[in-house]
Amino acid sequence: MIRGDQRILFASAKHIKKYVCGHSQPLTLVVILWMSGPFNTTHYNVDMPGRGKIGDFNLLVDDDGSAYHVRTGFDIVKLNANFTGPDVLMSSFSLGGEGPVFFKRNGTYYILSGSGCCACIGGSSIIVNMADSLTGPWTQQGDVGSNPTKFDPHSPNNYVTKAQASTVFPVSTSSGDTIFVWLGNQWNSGLELKPPGPRNHDLLYWTVLGFNANGTVKQVVYSPSAKFDMA
Repeated sequence: MIRGDQRILFASAKHIKKYVCGHSQPLTLVVILWMSGPFNTTHYNVDMPGRGKIGDFNLLVDDDGSAYHVRTGFDIVKLNANFTGPDVLMSSFSLGGEGPVFFKRNGTYYILSGSGCCACIGGSSIIVNMADSLTGPWTQQGDVGSNPTKFDPHSPNNYVTKAQASTVFPVSTSSGDTIFVWLGNQWNSGLELKPPGPRNHDLLYWTVLGFNANGTVKQVVYSPSAKFDMA
């Protein structure tokens, strides 16, 4: 997240308290990364209000420069002016799933969550939730990330991307349009290497989200590559 000449990173403090796939409530670190260095950890043990699980979260900087933190549960918290801690709990609600990613397009807020995927093989769904305000109400569009085949709990091929969402970010193209790129983690994909690779060998899945005229998200279709130009 960018604020002025700072780069601000929120990280789940898993090394401070035992944390297993969202079943615990670790505290949150805030790390401010100055563009010119050095990299400094400036705030420890930042408690977020609400009842959600800190482990899976995402951030959004709105059009007016305000920043928001969303986490599984789900809770939306407005951050303070320095982006280093909470200001106010905006809303709490149940959307189903976990691992939210958070973005805004044409005045509409989107939270994309997914089915439970604790470092799973095969990925998760992409459940689209939409609202005109951060306080809701939130409307669930449905799942755009599952394959149109019968669900098999023993199969790694239930979901198009074989990944769990990590973020969605906007990209300005050379034609002046803004596209939204979905990025997901293909957990344990490095295990296919011989010998099995460590976690940092896991692959990422990239796709450009498509939108219908009413703002809903189109069904995600598998592609071996994602191509887009940048301004």
